[in-house]
Amino acid sequence: MHKEARLDALIAEGGIQECGNAQNCREVCPKEIPLTTHIAAMNKETTKYSFRRWFTK
Repeated sequence: MHKEARLDALIAEGGIQECGNAQNCREVCPKEIPLTTHIAAMNKETTKYSFRRWFTK
């Protein structure tokens, strides 16, 4: 998929904004992946993408 399509999916209903940041996913992850770190990075990217999209309309 293209970057824009992935970011659109992340900002759609049920996407990244619905993460409550309670870190429950990290506690139950069997592979001990630092999910909250990656979610924070994706949140930053979706915010930048949203602003770029808003200003280029």
